[in-house]
Amino acid sequence: MEKTLPRLRSTALSFLPMLGEALKCIALAIKDSLSPKVIFYSVAIWGGSFLFWAGIFWWQWAHIIVLAQVGTAFLALGIFIFFPQLLGAGAATQAAMASAPVAAVAASVGFTIVSYVLVAVVFILLVLISVRILLEAFLMGYVQTRTLRRYPELQKGADNNWLEGLRGATGSTIKALVITFICLFIPVINGILILLIACYYSARSLVGDALEDLATVQEQKQFIRENRFGILVMGLLHFALLLIPFVGLLAPAIIGSSMCHFCMRGKVRQLAIRLQ
Repeated sequence: MEKTLPRLRSTALSFLPMLGEALKCIALAIKDSLSPKVIFYSVAIWGGSFLFWAGIFWWQWAHIIVLAQVGTAFLALGIFIFFPQLLGAGAATQAAMASAPVAAVAASVGFTIVSYVLVAVVFILLVLISVRILLEAFLMGYVQTRTLRRYPELQKGADNNWLEGLRGATGSTIKALVITFICLFIPVINGILILLIACYYSARSLVGDALEDLATVQEQKQFIRENRFGILVMGLLHFALLLIPFVGLLAPAIIGSSMCHFCMRGKVRQLAIRLQ
């Protein structure tokens, strides 16, 4: 831990310093996560989430595949609504397709493949959401305690109003859902926007757990306002961790620990500024 941490400004112009800070927090988190107990917790979270949803999908497979087919039909309908020119192209070849049974079979196979792909995507999303919930509910307290050992200048004892914290978390969740819904109507780049929103709010929601008993709710809100861009960078790096083989198994612990480092280092900077 450095004696003096450089002050960071959370703006687009400070991307490289903020990226460097985020990468340092990730590196510290990986180092902290290389212990048998933490590895066990991370793998258990992944395994529990996977087995839970695998059981649900196996139990309700008939209903799920029907819903997937309905979703595929709506997806196809939406494509033709937003790209009506495809209907004209299809009409030009409709007679040829009608006389070619192979085309009908190919269309049926394609519809089935898309349905199964949709099921796989939903399954993966549900597992990721479950992992994220379990991280915040069960692992963050342990990770915060381990990480706090690196920052002896920080002490627990902040007076937190749990009702105010719950109100803030609910408001942030509603805001994220509303913004995501609006982005659905933005063509071409809507997927990128939704990814950015999901990464930002996923990292932001861990700030309260990382600074629990270390900062009041008002101080946590101030920290978020001053570090919005840094929180987005952390969220994007967390998403990248999930794509790395083997490292992704430790993602729950690394994500939690890295946010603790990011928030605690920011808290140390705030204390240093106050003492100046």
